[in-house]
This record gives sequence, structure tokens and C-alpha cells, in this order.
Amino acid sequence: MNMKFFSLSVTAIFIALLAACSVQPVINVPDKSESSVSSQVSVAEENLSYEVYEARMYPLLLSNVLLNCWEGDPVMADEASMITKLTVIDVSKSDDIVTVTAEIYGNIYIDPPSFRESIGYGTVGIIADEDLAFGKSVVQFRESADSYTAISCYYEKYPHPGLDYLKEQTQKLDSILSQSPKIDVTKYDRRLVDYLWQVVFAYRYVESPEDLTEYDLENIITAIDLPQSGGMNAYSNVDTFDPAFQMDASLLALMPNLEYVYCPYKLDDYSVFKNMYNLKKLTLCNIDDESIATLQVGHTDELVLFDPDVKMLDLTNVSTDLLRINSWYTSVGGFAGCENIKKLYFMSTRTDMRLVNAETFPNLDYLNLYFYSDTPRVRDFSGLKSFEKTKIDISLDYQACNNETVESLIGIKLNDVYLVPDLGTYPLPDFDASLAEELDAESISFESDLYFMERTGD
Repeated sequence: MNMKFFSLSVTAIFIALLAACSVQPVINVPDKSESSVSSQVSVAEENLSYEVYEARMYPLLLSNVLLNCWEGDPVMADEASMITKLTVIDVSKSDDIVTVTAEIYGNIYIDPPSFRESIGYGTVGIIADEDLAFGKSVVQFRESADSYTAISCYYEKYPHPGLDYLKEQTQKLDSILSQSPKIDVTKYDRRLVDYLWQVVFAYRYVESPEDLTEYDLENIITAIDLPQSGGMNAYSNVDTFDPAFQMDASLLALMPNLEYVYCPYKLDDYSVFKNMYNLKKLTLCNIDDESIATLQVGHTDELVLFDPDVKMLDLTNVSTDLLRINSWYTSVGGFAGCENIKKLYFMSTRTDMRLVNAETFPNLDYLNLYFYSDTPRVRDFSGLKSFEKTKIDISLDYQACNNETVESLIGIKLNDVYLVPDLGTYPLPDFDASLAEELDAESISFESDLYFMERTGD
């Protein structure tokens, strides 16, 4: 019988079974304080099909009693688990006792370098094409003509299913890895080396960072999400906002096929991205004047800058279609090399908005502006008048929605406008709600405790 068919069909069967349970529970698994578990669901006829017994096992699985050995009263497992499914692999019957054997599948995590495996938590989560079986449960049911009761469970945890899987993946790559030079990790930031080792470990077995190869960096790792300071990670003693810390990211230059990069630290050299042309999203934080001078990006679909503090944001050596700037305390003093930007997003920046104009961004198709202020900071959007065909969406929340700021939008062709002056404890008392009616926009949503308007253009 096709086992894949059973794993696909069990969901529908389980839903139908639960519907019946709403009137008469199949197996009511108690808290640890309760003393018994039984079932009172009618059994029309003897049926040893795997689908039926998968459905009977699932309430036990969801109650977390399949990961223990017990007789009589079920015992809930203490181990936190991320169980994804079970698959019945054998059913047998002797008199009124039915024995069901099922493999239990879930998310397996490993903590290198100890190689300790856990279910549902840990440093490295194994990334596999299919769910991994981490153990086997044998449950006995006592059946009668009109009921069945779970009377025992024997749970066998597989010794090291995660490591076995990773070693199999490495064995499949043996001919490639044997020809791929190993990385001389002594040349690079050890914290970054250890992080990349853990990333690769999610896909294949790598006994130590010294076993990383060029193949691993070029083909296995497609995303970098560097951990921020705090917690148990390689950068736990690094302050994200420490102006004196500059991370050595030179190892990234060996990874031209990266697709996603998130880096919360300042880098000592931003030219490591110059040969990357497959980036979908590059996120950089706390970039300053000294570091921006080295910024080079082969191509990224989206460039995200968090808290850039620069006198001149020069993107001459950066190829991107979309620029996203998000800053609360910092600002950009000017822009250069932005001729190819097609989409531009600003969020809570102190940047002078008069710098955003058609001269600086001549090919801009879309502009999205979102501002939330807890002080009545005035922003002058008069530069937006220079855009002729650019679609502009804007949101002004709390004290960013002040009279002077909204007045600067009058006469500008806008798309969607959202004005929410009361989104805070101390809204401005003198806001002129009539200013919203003077805006030229496709749609306007203006929400206030004192005033509500929603207008959509013809």
C-alpha cells in the first residue's frame, strides 16, 4: 500500500473524526492530574486499515502522550516538541488487542559543537526536503464492538536521526566536496566563521568550521541573517550601536551567490558585495560617512538602510531598483547616484524631504512615505511637486500630522493618503481638519476622535 497516500489523506480523515468527537470524544487525554483515558466511539466493524488507526493515534499525538512509555494511564512527555505528523507502519490484532506502530516526525535541532539533538528547539534547525522521523511509538488499543481504549504505549527514540540525515546529504556531495578547496578560516573573523558553519550545518554534516569548503559558501548558503548582540550567539558581546566596532566581513566576498543579507553591524569594508548579482534583498544598518564611501553592490532587487547617518548617500556604485530608508534618529544629508531608483520608501526619517525630487530621482515610478512623530516635527514635501508621473502614497501619524506638514502637500498629485493625528497620547490640539479636503488625492483616509473622512476619487 502506498504510504505517501496515507500521509496525504490523514488530514481529511482526522477532521472528520474530530467532528464526531464534538459529541462523543474519541480519546479524552487528561492533564497529568487525571487518572484515566478511554474512548467511546462506535466501531462499526473490524478494520485494520492504516488510515483508521492513524486517525485514532492523532489525538494521542496532539496530547503529547506518544513520546513516553506507559501502561494504563497515559503520561504526558516533558520534552518540548515540534511534531509535524505520524505515519502508521504496522497494524496487527490478537483477540481484542490491536497493536499499532507509527513513526513520529518533527523538526530536529542540533547544537554544534556538542552535536546534541533536540526536537523543536536548539541552535541549528535541520533543513530537509521532507519531514524527519525521530522516533517510533507502539500503542495497544483494547477494542470491543462499540468502543476502543488506548491501554499502553512504548516509545523508542531513534539515536541520532538528524546527524544521520546530514551525513547522508554530505555523502551525496562527496565527489564535489573532495574537489572543493577548504576555507582557510584563520584569515577571517572567527565569529563570522562560526556563524557560517552553523548555517551550513543545517544542510549537511560539517564536523568543524575548518571543514568548510568553497562549495559550501558558493552553493549551500543563500541567506545571511547575522544575529544581533545579546543571547547565546557568536556576537553576544558585541553592541550593535557601538561606533567603535566594525565587523570584518571579508569572508562574504567568497559568497557571490547570496540572495538575502541582513547585517546589523557596521562593516569595515562594504565592497564585499560588489560581485554579488543575485541579491534579492540587502539590509545594512548604521552605515555612516566613512563606510558609505566603500559601498559597492553588483545588483540587489532591494536595498534597505536602517538608521543611515551620512552627509551624502552616494549610490553611484550600487545597482538596485528599490531603496528603502528607515530611521528614527538619523538623517541623510543628500543623495547622489540615484538615477536608476524606481521605487523609494521612507519611514520615520529626519531627512529633509525637500531632497526628494525629480531631479535627484528622475526615473522614480513609486514613492511611499510613512512618518510617525511624538513631536510636531515639520516636514516640507514641496519637492514632490516636481514628480509628474510618480505614484505617491503617504501616511502621517500622530504629531507628524501637523498643519504645516499637511499644507506642504496641497497642490501635489497624490495617490493614497492616510492621516491619523490621534495615534498617540497627546495629539496636537490645533490641527486643522479642513486641510485634508484641500489635498489632490485618489483616496484620503482621515481618522480622528473628533473627525472622520474617507474620500475616493472618481
